[in-house]
Amino acid sequence: MSKIKWGILSTASIARKHLLPAMNNAKNAEIKAIASRNKEKADELAADYKNVETFGSYDELIISDNIDAVYIPLPNKFHFEWTERALKSGKDVLCEKPLTLSKNDTVKLFDIAEKTDNRLVEGFMYRHREITKELIEVASNELGNIHRVKADFSYRSSRPKTDIRFQQDLGGGALHDVGCYGVDFILKLLGKPDTLFNKFRKAKEYGVDLDGTVVFSYPDTQAILTYSIASDGKKDVEITGEYGRIIAPGFFSWEKTGEESFYLYGGKSFSEDNTKEFIFKATDLYQEEIEAVSSAFLNDMEVQPYSEESILNQEIIDLMYKSAKLSKGIGCK
Repeated sequence: MSKIKWGILSTASIARKHLLPAMNNAKNAEIKAIASRNKEKADELAADYKNVETFGSYDELIISDNIDAVYIPLPNKFHFEWTERALKSGKDVLCEKPLTLSKNDTVKLFDIAEKTDNRLVEGFMYRHREITKELIEVASNELGNIHRVKADFSYRSSRPKTDIRFQQDLGGGALHDVGCYGVDFILKLLGKPDTLFNKFRKAKEYGVDLDGTVVFSYPDTQAILTYSIASDGKKDVEITGEYGRIIAPGFFSWEKTGEESFYLYGGKSFSEDNTKEFIFKATDLYQEEIEAVSSAFLNDMEVQPYSEESILNQEIIDLMYKSAKLSKGIGCK
């Protein structure tokens, strides 16, 4: 089987803990190079894998003829710069979410990808799980008109306050770290809202958003998303419609073993007192992502999230920051 030859920019924790093992286990991917501005760190990480070249600069990796695609887990502030450079060097790119820090920059990157005839994907790993696809399908087929969506992606980070998630100037904060997953899910399910109102709780000493709550309003529907890097939460999703309700416990949890499931109560095809559990084998989210993206790159196909979805996500995130700054609701149309 053909394999995509991946290069990784930096030795970030998400690469060490998740993406490198995922690439190593994927059937259609292989790790070919790791770059770090501290080459010793790249050497140390590469030693855990076979035949991996290391570089002491990002530029050396993205111009390497031994690389087909680049994975970018750099701090959010640097996503635009290094994605642009990689695309212009002829490489396909998987960049961690958020792809950029503004809608305008997101549009620019997809324009560059089109002009350079390269593929660009924003890294929302949860999109590639079977449970995500089935939940959206069941909600569409069984609930009828959706009346209400509630989602939470919250956790209490144990990382030091010097971590990039707590650095405003690097694009940190709860919305960019975890809130964007909920935004992506709600927009996938419901589309663009008419209005939104977003509220932050910020760290007084360093200004970054620690918690947030946003209400998306549609003509006959409301969606409420809570997100945090400083408060415990359940990471659940609940969807209520005219014919029933879906509850997905721990839907946004990223480390799972055994089984995962969601529950349908009622439903268009069932009686009102129906309770049906949809059970799935818990898989490595990141391996699912790497195999889906590698397959798309190998076969010159699109893969989720599509470019228009990433652009809409960032448009809504921009408006959420605006709403929080002005302390009022914002029109989205």
